[in-house]
Amino acid sequence: MKPIELPVFFLTDEQHALEKAGIEVEEDDFDTFDQRPLTFYQISAVEPYKNKGEYKFCKVYSNGDYWICNIKYNDLKRKLERE
Repeated sequence: MKPIELPVFFLTDEQHALEKAGIEVEEDDFDTFDQRPLTFYQISAVEPYKNKGEYKFCKVYSNGDYWICNIKYNDLKRKLERE
């Protein structure tokens, strides 16, 4: 597989501080998350990710972890199949 860069959601510094303080962060409100590119060198699986009743993101699995990416499942699947 060729490396692929995807837009991934990450907790903000403020959200990390809340979690450290034991305060739960709302994980479905991706409008409040930071978004940064992440380059994947291996992808094990992808699946649609439902958020607020819509499938507008996807979950990418790699090396035993997963990331929520700001790309629709079918768009990513087509992109991976072209590579």
